[in-house]
Formats: sequence, structure tokens, C-alpha cells
Amino acid sequence: MGEGSAPLSLAHTLFVNRDNLRASYLKHNGQLLVFDHEFGAYFSNRPDNHAAILLDACRAQTEVKSIPDKDLTKLRNLDQGHSIEYLIWDTFHSLEQVELLIPFPTASLFSLWRWPDYIEMTPTAADVRLAAFLARHKRSLEETMAETETSKTEALHLLMACHYLGYLSVDKSDFIHRKIHTLRSATASLFSSIRERLGAS
Repeated sequence: MGEGSAPLSLAHTLFVNRDNLRASYLKHNGQLLVFDHEFGAYFSNRPDNHAAILLDACRAQTEVKSIPDKDLTKLRNLDQGHSIEYLIWDTFHSLEQVELLIPFPTASLFSLWRWPDYIEMTPTAADVRLAAFLARHKRSLEETMAETETSKTEALHLLMACHYLGYLSVDKSDFIHRKIHTLRSATASLFSSIRERLGAS
């Protein structure tokens, strides 16, 4: 994954690399969260702050387990559940010290292939501005911040939420090209400096 993403490996398992799981669950501090991936819903045994519980479970790297189909069917019959998309949105917009948890190189080029559902979500003015910009352009984090006049935290909240929603395109090829170019330039500068000290032309 990326620059400091180990605590979010649980979120990656739940929302990115699900290995075709129809449903999964986690239990953390007496709180049960069941994820019905097939229908985009989740269930809980308590009406608590589910985003905070998910973040705590991520930090504790709580184990994610699959749930039998018969238990999932019972849950569906008892409760309509809550939106997984809204949980993801709420969770990653409430992150503090978000720079420490970025799951991708920030020098990558980002774009959105789909808008978030702003009817269901609670977007800020910055969210709307960022989504409109990234739906039309492919830019790095710094370029996106400059061209949309948003803070790093605002931009990262949107990028991370859209990443785990599956709406974000991350192009790392330009990032790799820039690193190679920087390395070659540094190497050339070093050899030039050595030649000058040795009196070679």
C-alpha cells in the first residue's frame, strides 16, 4: 500500500481486496459490525458512532471474518441495515493526522471516474469543488490543492474516501517516472562534481 497505511489494512481488506466475499464481520470492544458487500449495507448491534468504532478497529487491526450465508439471510430479514458507502465517507472524513495514513504515493496522479453520491453523503464545499475538478482532470495532490484552493486535509479526506469507495483512479506511472528522473539528475550532478574536483573536463 503506501506511506503509512498499516493501520488501515483492515479497511483495505473490507472495502478493496474482499476476495469476492459476500459478507464479513468484525467484533471490537463488544461492538459487532457486519458488512453485506453484495447489497452495500452493514448491520450493527448498537446505535453508536459506527465511524469511530471502525477507525478504532482499524488502529487495533481487528481481524475480519466471513459470515455464513444463513446468518446473513437472517440479518437481511430483520433489518434493512445502513449504507456502507455513507460509513466509508463518514469514517475517512473524520480522520485526524490523515497524512500518516495515506495508502498511496501523494505524487501519483489522481482522478475520479465516478462522483460520490452527494444526495446520500454530507459533502463540504471543498468536497464538491474537489470532485468537480478531479472528474475532469488528472493531477497530483499538490497540484489539486493549488488549483482548487483546498487544504491538504480537505483534499486527503476526499481522496481517501473515494479510494475506499472505489471511485478514485491512481496513476503511479508518472510518480515512478519523476523519481527516476530525479535520481538520474542527482547522479549526473554527483559525477559532474567529482570530475570538477579531479580536474577532469
